[in-house]
Amino acid sequence: MKTKKAFFTVALFLCATLYAQTTDYTKEPGFFNYEKELTVKLGNAITEVYLEEPMLKMISKMTKDDKEGISTVLDALKLVRVNEYQTEKKDSLQIEADFESMNKKLQSQKWSSIIKTKNRGRYANIYVKEGSNGEYLGLLLIALDRNAKATFVNIVGKINLETFGKISGQLGIPNTDRKK
Repeated sequence: MKTKKAFFTVALFLCATLYAQTTDYTKEPGFFNYEKELTVKLGNAITEVYLEEPMLKMISKMTKDDKEGISTVLDALKLVRVNEYQTEKKDSLQIEADFESMNKKLQSQKWSSIIKTKNRGRYANIYVKEGSNGEYLGLLLIALDRNAKATFVNIVGKINLETFGKISGQLGIPNTDRKK
């Protein structure tokens, strides 16, 4: 039985991967191409996650029994991109300047900044892209820590911030649901 499940999972993964290669997510309103906005060459990513819609739907089906709503959140997403780079400390000021330039571009494209932090060598901004119906269609995080590690997260698709906040810790994102 375990062999059949493993075979089925691998087959689904391969089909999803083949299908996913034909989708152009750059046209989605919640997509932001942060690579184009950087003037500093970042080199190879030390962490890279690229989950496209078919894979997210498959994972959503695997979590259907979850009470927290992970399945619901994943089912509404089209793309999750995470890139983390170890950069040179000497480039930190230029990266911060690039982030400021990105901030202006994001604002001109109607992204809303919901969190901004710049403190003691740390820089982090979180933005959301609102659609015409008041729903959120994208989330973007750009961050630079004091060790010159640059992190970029772009989540594309319909995002329910309340549900997302409740399950963010389970997705490896710091939990935003504060208990009183």
